Amino acid sequence: MDRLRQVCVTSLLLISLSGPDSRGSDLDALNACLAGRVLDFTHNHGRDHRVWSPALGLWRDIYVYLPPDYDPNTAYPLLLWLHGFGGDEEQFTRQVVFALDQAIQSGAMRPVIAVGPDGSIPSSWKPWCQGSWYINSQQGQWEDYILQDVIGFVEQQFKIRPEREAHVIAGWSMGGFGAYNLAFKHPEQFRLMVGVYPNLNLRYADKDGHWGTPFDPDTIGSL
Repeated sequence: MDRLRQVCVTSLLLISLSGPDSRGSDLDALNACLAGRVLDFTHNHGRDHRVWSPALGLWRDIYVYLPPDYDPNTAYPLLLWLHGFGGDEEQFTRQVVFALDQAIQSGAMRPVIAVGPDGSIPSSWKPWCQGSWYINSQQGQWEDYILQDVIGFVEQQFKIRPEREAHVIAGWSMGGFGAYNLAFKHPEQFRLMVGVYPNLNLRYADKDGHWGTPFDPDTIGSL
């Protein structure tokens, strides 16, 4: 499996370096390496399949992972993955999907439907993007986007188990902060939360980016 993953990652890297004309095939190459499959609700592969967010007033990119032997008549647990600062929804397909797919295929993890939404904000810091921190701020209603638009879209498209015990929110770095923040604020929604290197202490950031001053979420848009 490790050898197959190395071959798949190498192939995907070569495809990504081939230019925009190859972007439609990189998702096919990814799915060829998985026991499950990733569905495209983005504008990353030629056609525009993005999802409208009423909370943000924007079209947003989302990837959805379906487990091996997916049955549309079966209700599945939900895993919501939040990417880190400087990244976007492609962090889900590059770093998360392989491990998730392997864990389910090996029996170490129960089948889930996993979602990787885009929580980035375009910036001049190319090639990086700013991060939304998945909170409601002057940069947009990002908490509402996750809780209402992303989860609402997935529940409309797929059968998701409704009980909180079947809902997991997880994330890396900024996404870890988002996972903890949303889970603590909405315990009725999530039973489990996972933060990988979560940024939990933001009291040293303010609107000017100065250290040693109180963090104010209302001014995060100026970071």
